[in-house]
Amino acid sequence: LSIHSFPTRRSSDLSLPPTPPTFPSATAFLTQLTQQLTLRTFLVSHAPTLADWAIWGALKANTIALAQMPRFVHVARW
Repeated sequence: LSIHSFPTRRSSDLSLPPTPPTFPSATAFLTQLTQQLTLRTFLVSHAPTLADWAIWGALKANTIALAQMPRFVHVARW
């Protein structure tokens, strides 16, 4: 295999998955999210909004975040 055999990602090409986040960046994001959710049920309102669904979908699709979820009780509760 050479480096030229790998497909290149164009901004208009959605067929390739984005580069997954690294462990430190996922952990930092989950830390901030758990701080936001410590005293709240939802991110920006008293009911689920598009923001909640978007973040939930991104977390659900991220294996690194899912593996760390037990450490972040407020995110797991949310």
